[in-house]
Amino acid sequence: MALVGHPHVFDARQPERRLELVAYPAELVVEEQKSGYQLKLSHQAAEATVFLEEETPTRYRVIDFPEKLVELQEIIGRTGVAAPRQARDRVVALLKKNNPTLPIRADVGLVDLPAVAGETTPVVQLQPRGDGLLVTLRVRPFGSKGPLYVQAMAEPRCLP
Repeated sequence: MALVGHPHVFDARQPERRLELVAYPAELVVEEQKSGYQLKLSHQAAEATVFLEEETPTRYRVIDFPEKLVELQEIIGRTGVAAPRQARDRVVALLKKNNPTLPIRADVGLVDLPAVAGETTPVVQLQPRGDGLLVTLRVRPFGSKGPLYVQAMAEPRCLP
C-alpha cells in the first residue's frame, strides 16, 4: 500500500516500464436474485492481505484486505449472506447508508437513487502480442483517474 501513487515503481519483467499503482477498496457486493438478495465481499482471503489487479499493462489496482474484513468474511461466509425478497426494505436501507469504511456495489435496479451520468468515451487498449496487437475496449466511467471496466463482453482480439 505504501507504493500507491509512488512515481518510481517499475515492472521487474520490463524494467523500463513504469507502473501506476492506485488504491481501490474492497466492496460489499449486493446482487438481486430470483429468491432475494445475495450480499458478499468483492474479495476473499484467509488472512489480511493486499490484492494487486491489472487494469492495463501499466496501471494496477491495489486492494487492501485488512483483518477487519477477514473477520467480516468469517461472519458472512465466503459465499455471503442471502436475504429473502421480504427483506427488500432493509437491503435498500443498507444501500442508502453512507459507509466510507466499506463501499457498496449493487445492482442498478435494486434501489431508486438518482443516477449520475458517467463518462462513455471508449478507451482502446493496445498491447503488442506476437506479430500483432491485442485490442481491448474499456471505459472509465469516473473519468481519467477512475478504474477501467471492460466495455464489451467479447474476448480481446489479436490483429495481424
